[in-house]
Amino acid sequence: MTKAEPVFNSSVKSLAPAERLGLARMILDDLTDAGWDSVTTEWSDKDMKDFRASSMRYTEGQYPEPEAGV
Repeated sequence: MTKAEPVFNSSVKSLAPAERLGLARMILDDLTDAGWDSVTTEWSDKDMKDFRASSMRYTEGQYPEPEAGV
């Protein structure tokens, strides 16, 4: 459980949808002002390895090996 979950469950979840959207906008605006330009968009070697593995699992599920003798 994250630190945010108890706050969400006790305070945010009970708000009306419009109020929740307003809160989400406030949070996103705050994050935009928090200096996210320092966040990198480059992928690490581990990111690339994980991506390749996930892609292979997905592809194998979409295109299974044909049965022998077919």
